[in-house]
Amino acid sequence: MSSNHNQRDATVILSDTGSWIPWYRQLKMKCQSQGIWSLADPEGVQHPLIRPILPIPPDISQFEPATSANDASTASSHTVRAGRGHTRATAQDPIEVRQSSSHTPTIPMRPSDLSEKGLEAYKEDREDYKLRLESYKIHERDYQEERNKISKTVEHILTTVTPHLQLSCCSENGTLREWITALQGTVGVDVDEERARVRERYHAALKPMRTPANWEAWLSEYDQAATRAETLEVAEVMQTQAVIDDFLGSVSKVASTWTAAFHGPGYDKKAINRKRMMKLFRDHMSLHNPSRGKPKSAFSVVEASYAAGGESDSATQRGASSVEIRAPSTTNNQGRGNSKPTNKRKNRQSTGRGTASAGGICPACEQPHNIADCYYVNGQQPEWFKPNRGITKLVQYKLEHDPSLQKLVEENIHESKRPRLTTMASRSITPQIKTSHTPESSG
Repeated sequence: MSSNHNQRDATVILSDTGSWIPWYRQLKMKCQSQGIWSLADPEGVQHPLIRPILPIPPDISQFEPATSANDASTASSHTVRAGRGHTRATAQDPIEVRQSSSHTPTIPMRPSDLSEKGLEAYKEDREDYKLRLESYKIHERDYQEERNKISKTVEHILTTVTPHLQLSCCSENGTLREWITALQGTVGVDVDEERARVRERYHAALKPMRTPANWEAWLSEYDQAATRAETLEVAEVMQTQAVIDDFLGSVSKVASTWTAAFHGPGYDKKAINRKRMMKLFRDHMSLHNPSRGKPKSAFSVVEASYAAGGESDSATQRGASSVEIRAPSTTNNQGRGNSKPTNKRKNRQSTGRGTASAGGICPACEQPHNIADCYYVNGQQPEWFKPNRGITKLVQYKLEHDPSLQKLVEENIHESKRPRLTTMASRSITPQIKTSHTPESSG
């Protein structure tokens, strides 16, 4: 269950030094996406927000009450108004009222119970309280959001760290930074040492492929080694062109034609990267060296689109893939008399590089047909045929740089002229055969 879960959500479990770097990288990415890495970074100094204190509204009973008109001057001269509630002072001064013998002190309960000065002071404190209450709401919201993010990160650590490491590194009252620092001190690895190991693995993965039998396993190991090297910023994988050159050098023996396509006129250095290159190579090998249970496709659409510097359109793909299907019907429409010369020409080419028997590949366009039937080199294209731009460029490049292909095309052109003489000769022989049978019929 655990391994299936890991394969499904790609969560790294921290158990020893071997899993530290991918686990730490995953944790860092999770914290960065939530904006709290500065709180968890072992080398950081920022601390979590402190929970704000809820402000207390002003107490109306602590303000100057109203008095009668006769005692207004006396009350005002002997009354000391208290501070403006808890909003401006931590302690309140009691109201000291010197009364006449005929009056009792009044404790205000409503704004109407306050004197003019007391009411003015009360309103000022109320406005100040409203401002501080709004500020509290903002800080409280920020505090709660940060706490929720920290809680999710804590939950992630508790679900991805083994119980043994939790007991030894994650104290109950420890902060997020303290946990990560303790884990780093226990199972963390030196980045320089790990980078050296990853570099060695990358160079080992670039060992040239001698046979296409296990190309899938080779490509998988290369992808993992290169990805790990990119994570640790190994110098060898920082430049795209250097990565491409290393890869092409490793696969040139088993995919020489595909390798040559990268140096052709359709090569776009700005559009290619390591992952794109791997996809093109995988599609090429799937076509020419399919795994058991995976039959070859009629045409390598990906190769053609790459040579053209982009994706081929669906109409072009359909036109190219239908060459093998529709070409025979065109030949059959020529009549039965031409069937024998056509077969004879194919039989003469049944041996050699231009052969495309069951599973054979045209050396010019690398499609499953004979070079004599290749519309890219013989110049005789039917109306329904739509040439692929990428394949056209690839064929042009080969014709310019491949002497053996040039010789083969010249021989094919010369060979295509001979069947006319052969046909005429066969026709001239035919009457002789009929003549030989004439005496028997007359007898």
